[in-house]
Amino acid sequence: RPSTSTPSPRPPRAVTPTHMGAASPARTPATIPEQPTPPYSNVEDVIAVANECFEKLFNDGNAQALSQLYCEDAELNPPSMGGRPTKGRAAIRDFWALGMVSDLAPMERNSEEVLPAGSFLVERAQYTHKGGCGAMLVLWKKEGREWKIYREIFN
Repeated sequence: RPSTSTPSPRPPRAVTPTHMGAASPARTPATIPEQPTPPYSNVEDVIAVANECFEKLFNDGNAQALSQLYCEDAELNPPSMGGRPTKGRAAIRDFWALGMVSDLAPMERNSEEVLPAGSFLVERAQYTHKGGCGAMLVLWKKEGREWKIYREIFN
């Protein structure tokens, strides 16, 4: 039965390129590391760490590495697209690259709830950036040992 309790706070740790395996500020190509294993054994902590990585990559302007957080067949549903989803990792990379040149950083994502749903996780969260704030729903899918964003919608 899914937990409805509030998620545990983020682990108190700094996110650095070395720690998360993210690219350097020089925006060299990078791959996203395997998701952490215990002590990050609960889903809230795994998603919190993934969101810290998302923030770091977005704020560093690394759209290529950021896109690796998404499944190859992911769909992003931002309000600016008039209800039409942005489909596929390459299109999502281009979408976030545009956001980065629009000077929206810093971006922050805060999970409010993470619920297991079979081989998926459903995350309800809030985000903020220079352009404003809003709510989002994220469907995470396990691919191998990593949780990746499969569907994401925000307002």
